[in-house]
Amino acid sequence: MANSSPKADTHAGRALPLALVALILTLILLGLGLLNPSLLQQFALKIYDSFLAQQADGTHANITAIVDVDEKSLREQGQWPWPRYRLARLIQALLDAGASVVALDVMLSEKDRTSVDTILNDLRRESSLEAHLSDVPVQLRNNDHMLALTLRGKPVVLGAFLIFRDEDATVFTGENALPKGVGIAAMDTSGDGSFIEESLLTGKGLVAPLPELASVSTVGFFNAPLDQDGLIRRLPLLARVQGHTYANLSLRALMLHLKKRSLQLVKDENGQMSIHIGPVSIPVSNEGFMLVPWRGPAHSFPYISATDVLSGNFDPEDMRGKIIFIGSSAAGTMDIRATPLERHLPGVEAHATVVDAALTGRTLDTPVWSPSLHMGLIALAALICLPLFGFASLPVALAGGLVLASGAYLASGFFFSKGLWISPLWAMLVLGAQAIALGATRFWLSEKDKRRIRNIFSHYVSPEVVARIVDRGEASLRGEQRELTVMFTDLRGFTSLSEKLTPEQVVSLLNRYFTPMTALVRESGGTLDKFIGDALMAFWNAPLDVPNHPEKAVRTALTMQQALIELNKNVQRDFGFCLRMGAGIHTGQAHIGNMGSDDLTNYTAVGDTVNLASRLEGLCSRYGVTLVTSSETASRCGQGLVLRELARLRVKGRAEPVNVFTILSAEEAEAQKDVLTVWAEALYMYHTAVAQRDTSQLTLAAHAFTSLCKRHPGPLHQAYADACADLQAHPVETWTDVWTLTGK
Repeated sequence: MANSSPKADTHAGRALPLALVALILTLILLGLGLLNPSLLQQFALKIYDSFLAQQADGTHANITAIVDVDEKSLREQGQWPWPRYRLARLIQALLDAGASVVALDVMLSEKDRTSVDTILNDLRRESSLEAHLSDVPVQLRNNDHMLALTLRGKPVVLGAFLIFRDEDATVFTGENALPKGVGIAAMDTSGDGSFIEESLLTGKGLVAPLPELASVSTVGFFNAPLDQDGLIRRLPLLARVQGHTYANLSLRALMLHLKKRSLQLVKDENGQMSIHIGPVSIPVSNEGFMLVPWRGPAHSFPYISATDVLSGNFDPEDMRGKIIFIGSSAAGTMDIRATPLERHLPGVEAHATVVDAALTGRTLDTPVWSPSLHMGLIALAALICLPLFGFASLPVALAGGLVLASGAYLASGFFFSKGLWISPLWAMLVLGAQAIALGATRFWLSEKDKRRIRNIFSHYVSPEVVARIVDRGEASLRGEQRELTVMFTDLRGFTSLSEKLTPEQVVSLLNRYFTPMTALVRESGGTLDKFIGDALMAFWNAPLDVPNHPEKAVRTALTMQQALIELNKNVQRDFGFCLRMGAGIHTGQAHIGNMGSDDLTNYTAVGDTVNLASRLEGLCSRYGVTLVTSSETASRCGQGLVLRELARLRVKGRAEPVNVFTILSAEEAEAQKDVLTVWAEALYMYHTAVAQRDTSQLTLAAHAFTSLCKRHPGPLHQAYADACADLQAHPVETWTDVWTLTGK
């Protein structure tokens, strides 16, 4: 019998857990598909918006126009609302120009308070003043009556507003009587029209025009409900109120334009609903909503200022045979809406868009079977994703997933261009979720064998070294020579402080100190080497390359000092003292690798670079600074860091002196600007005096350092004052500005 290959054994061992993950995830996604949470709905709507933006080209059928009560109209004709006689003039002017239908996206539910009779009645009631206007004809004393006379028998649609809350359920009309509804013939495959009451949007009441106006005209509601994100994507075309069916303003206008007194609501054998008005078919949801296929941003349709119509300053050809909507873009009229394509769009443009889409056939529809399609895709994806993301190579899985996701998006876009909205979200969500879940499972299985090695070595070496051992194997343990930046830190006077604490308190304090400091080292790309009592050793650029490692080490040391300030707030409270830390940093070549015995090893660095970094840390207390670096490190720090030279040191084993610096952040340097300026001048004079054997320069330097000691006492300033005095006591031939690590 032939032996199976290791690869085949691996696949067989992984098949069961991968299949279980795919199955569990499929069940979860099926549950989400049934619930369809609002968050996923919002994601789907964003994709819908992107398709809508791609399809919106700004073209229209030139069958609709908007008469705009704009800012210009308000300036010239007066504030809104206008007297009804002015509306009557506006409507009559449009009809005289040949408009097919005039639809008002405004409310006329209250009596006109500017009527002459109303004004006289108010005067009698409020001031007991009896006034009579015998010269004004009776028909001109009531503006509402004048408007009713204009509307009678004319193709005009008045606006109404649906009420949905119980507390607002009163129907606000003069006699509390509803205007006549729309004639509707309902039919489905069984010939039963009862689905109208069962599915259509139902309101509690209707804010309707005055009975005097509603009785002589056609009424349509103009509600524009918002989606969860405050945008308008759909409009209800039909709604039920107290047993009557009412049509949207745009639908009513379309019926008048087509000279149809009734419409037909059809539910086909698949449960898909549509509204038929003669040759026009409009797909709607079961609740009677239509997706609005916005043509573009605001003013995608022709706009004519209402004041231009009233003054006769327009071309009648712009109105002839068209459906004219009267609305407002003025800010004070509160009819500005937000759409996926425009955040400030006059609401009246929604009705123009509905009519244009119905007449051109450029409507959008969500198939009733799309939820079933989504459920099928979720189940099918498990069969496709298991081999693709469970066993294929990473390039194949990535390419395959990208092709499938792109295909779903492009297919959805294609159907959208044909008037069908089928969201690709579920297909893309399933692909992404399966890829993540199966990929994570594969990773977990592949890491299973490595976990044992990690558990063993993590007791002896840092996590960074463990990762390198696991990833590279034995090769990573071999030593190598490379450039490192090494840092040593130490707590000043900790030995004497710890004598006041119990052993448990010492351990607690060190753990509290080392935890944030270690985190800062690792966050900057450094490797923690070891803890030596209260000291810490770390290095950068091994085992992995760290770009710009000298600057990162310096910035880490400065950040550690800031972290210590915050830490000391709690240390002072709990232990009664504060911690002080010094750091030494040097950059140079070092031998790095796994070192130790057969039983215990450690990934560490050795060499002169390490020794010098340790000795630099010891200079912190001598010079009264928190950080000492070599010139090799300081010279490679970037902008935002300020160098302050400390000394030139003679180091055992090195032919050339070592220049050492402390480094300040820009904020620290700004705070010490005056001191640093005097320091730089004094140090320059000191080095010049030694180099030129100039006693006068040395005297000036001594005076400057002495002045610094008085104004800003500290070991660094005192060391240079003492050095000047020491040089003045010796012959100039013996002068030197190079100190040793153990003395001047």
